[in-house]
Amino acid sequence: DSVEVDFALMDRILSLKSRGKVLDVGCGSGSSSVFLAKKEFEVTALDKSETALHKTRNLAFVNNVFVNTSLKDVTNFKTEDKFDLILFLGVLHFLEKKEASEVLKYLKKITNVEGMHVFDLYSFDLSISVDEIKSLYKDWSFHDFKEMQSSDGKRFYRIIILRLT
Repeated sequence: DSVEVDFALMDRILSLKSRGKVLDVGCGSGSSSVFLAKKEFEVTALDKSETALHKTRNLAFVNNVFVNTSLKDVTNFKTEDKFDLILFLGVLHFLEKKEASEVLKYLKKITNVEGMHVFDLYSFDLSISVDEIKSLYKDWSFHDFKEMQSSDGKRFYRIIILRLT
């Protein structure tokens, strides 16, 4: 059950960021991680599923790239690293409201100046509201905030936010 790369999203990311360190939270099959590693980003793929990380490592091997993998739940993930791009695709709605806010606050702390967060916020199960996102990121610049629909008909917001200072 592989997930295809969202090429429109990857093109959008590459138009805003051409290099740097990436944290792919809830990496799943690893398709985004491997795509960005092929574009010479330094990628860490984070997932609480060993199966997901196994798929990510295999996909990286087949594509002759390296992706660092970390078997951790994002709610207790800690690192000394700082990142230029944090992907949080299809994960946020699995968190409790308090967890979502705390996780996003922590991810902001480990993001470099001029870094970027990219995430999907599903409207069918909002662990955190649009207003809470806007408040939490009031010191950042919203680049994209688009309402979209997934292939299975679920509506979500695709959000790209840039850290300016």
